[in-house]
Amino acid sequence: MNGFEKRTLKKRKAILDTSLSLFNEYGYKNVTIAQISKQTPVSLETIYNYFGSKDNLKNELIKQIIDDYCMFVEKVMNSSDPILNKLQKILLSKVDFAKQFSPQFITEELHDLNDTDLFGGKEKKQFLHTIILKVVEQGRNEKLITVDVSDEAVAAYIEINQYYITHNLVSTLQISGNNVNLLKEIGSLFLNGLKK
Repeated sequence: MNGFEKRTLKKRKAILDTSLSLFNEYGYKNVTIAQISKQTPVSLETIYNYFGSKDNLKNELIKQIIDDYCMFVEKVMNSSDPILNKLQKILLSKVDFAKQFSPQFITEELHDLNDTDLFGGKEKKQFLHTIILKVVEQGRNEKLITVDVSDEAVAAYIEINQYYITHNLVSTLQISGNNVNLLKEIGSLFLNGLKK
């Protein structure tokens, strides 16, 4: 990567980081491209050249967050951790995913996204499903998953739990922010569902 490409990536990151901060603080509808430009060392024209519109900027921001999440999940799955640690990290990572957004931004802008949109398309969704099947395989090998159902049923169980968290981000923020013990108990209930 040459110097120009590095500067471009640095500017794009600054724009996306500033946008998320402003969207969370003031709400997506209340933030303008001009405000984003004032908060970053980037001109208004450059922002429009990179993104074209505020909607495209928001979509790129969400895509970047989802890409980062998928890379995190892949890193966790490729680690040498026992499956229990991997499951806890992956499930709790959804809470961290939710914490990146303010309740106002979630309510205003993320509530209309469907499952495919939220996971960046069918390709990302299939990627995550494949990882979940690896979790199931390792869980069976380590005797954490002992329930007498198919691997697809266990994967669906995990995906249903993740779906709830992802599509109820405000509730996830409330649970995680107000009561750490409740979050641990929910995790325990989830894990008990994988055993005979």
